[in-house]
Amino acid sequence: MERMEISLYEILQLMIIGLTIIAALLCCESRLPKNVAAFFFMNILVGVMFFILGAPLVAGLQILINAGAVVVLFLVTLHTVKKW
Repeated sequence: MERMEISLYEILQLMIIGLTIIAALLCCESRLPKNVAAFFFMNILVGVMFFILGAPLVAGLQILINAGAVVVLFLVTLHTVKKW
């Protein structure tokens, strides 16, 4: 029986995938500012995953475009919700 060895690179990928899933689940909470912050971190982690997979241009565009979208979403959320 052959023993499987897991490299540090694979452990890093699994940790980023786990954090992305946790951030995606936190987007479903009831408090809007926390949802927007979790959405922002989820998008950053997806960009990091693209970078690790060898697509730095896609990672940069993912982070730049979604960071701007999240800032706008956060401002609209704060404007429409009076109590947070």
